[in-house]
Order: sequence, then C-alpha cells, then structure tokens
Amino acid sequence: ETAQSFDLTGEDKDPTDKLTFEIAGDHPSWVSIDNGDPNDRQAKLIVQPPLGEIGPRSITVVVSDDKGSRVTQVITIDVNDVRFKPEYKGEPSITVGSGLEKPFEKDINSGVTDKDEDPIKMTLDSPVPWIALEGGRLQIQPPIGATSQDITILLEDVDGVTTVGIHVEVINANIAPEGQDFEVSERINQGAAYQKDLKELVSDANNDALTITVAGT
Repeated sequence: ETAQSFDLTGEDKDPTDKLTFEIAGDHPSWVSIDNGDPNDRQAKLIVQPPLGEIGPRSITVVVSDDKGSRVTQVITIDVNDVRFKPEYKGEPSITVGSGLEKPFEKDINSGVTDKDEDPIKMTLDSPVPWIALEGGRLQIQPPIGATSQDITILLEDVDGVTTVGIHVEVINANIAPEGQDFEVSERINQGAAYQKDLKELVSDANNDALTITVAGT
C-alpha cells in the first residue's frame, strides 16, 4: 500500500531536446510516471501495489523527445508477498480498585488493528484467577489484598502471533482491622502474670502491619 518511487533517466545526443516519459499499453493502475521538468531528462516511476497484488508485472516505458523520436524499455516490477501480523495500539496499563462487586471491563478489540483485515483470535496467556478475557473484553475483579499484575495477551491471525503486554495496577482501599471480643475464663492468681496472644483475634483485609495498644484504665 505504501508508494515507492524509482528514478528513470533518459539520454539524447542532441543536448537541446526535451525528454518525456510515459507508459505504453495496458498496465496496472497502481503504476504511474511523474515527468517533472522535461529539461532534466529524468522522471520518477511511482509504484503503489495494493494488498494482495503479488508477483511480477511488466510495463513498457516510452521515452520521446520533442522532435518525435521514441525509444521503448520494458521494466519488470516484482511485488513481494508482505504479510502483516495484528497490532495493538491500545493503552499499555489499566488501573482498577480491589473488592469490586462486579468485574471491571476493558475493551481490547478497540485497540487491535490488522492491515490484512484477517480474523484475529485473542488468548489470555496469564494464569491470574481474577482476570478473564471474553469476546475481546478483559474482565478484572481483584479481591481485597490483590497485588498488581503484568498479563500477556496473544493476538493470532494467519500471518503470525503478536504478544501484547498489559500492566494491571491494583489500588487497594484501606479497610480497618477487625477484632473479636474475648473474656478471661480461667482463674488468675494475684501477682501472677497472664498472657494472651491478641493477634489471633485480629485480622486485616489489606494485610497491613498492626499495632495493638491498651486503651482506658
């Protein structure tokens, strides 16, 4: 699809003659000539084959001077088979909060392109239990305390596989610790020490470090 240009140069023994270049006969519509200034005795062959146009094509170029003299030259254009894998032009990172009631959804389809317009198969190549890929949409539902993850999505068509890396940043809301009430049900002798591990009675959804103090008198 990208246009390419090639220089054409003519010669004439009469230094005052102007030269004109043109394509004779049937030729592909994606081949043309830009003559520019006839005094330069040069032109550009413009070639812009569309996708799917593969193989050799021959054209006949006619060079004429202003006195009617002509010469022809056959030029062969060989178009290579160029294949395009899918591309991802979407956002490389996603930020989501933890503890959501419903999964956060991110459309991946909107960031995927393919110059060949081939069918594309998407696969999530990361075993994260709270991340899924369905119908080209990421579904993300991190639990409280989940950590940020780097995931990989594979985009596959007939031309190959493209690996896409996306960073999922998890923002954990701060949740207050929870504790249990307890009673001392055993006999304590006066002057004797009593110990109870209070950490067994306290939990924190964020797994934060906890400090336990005694309040009151």
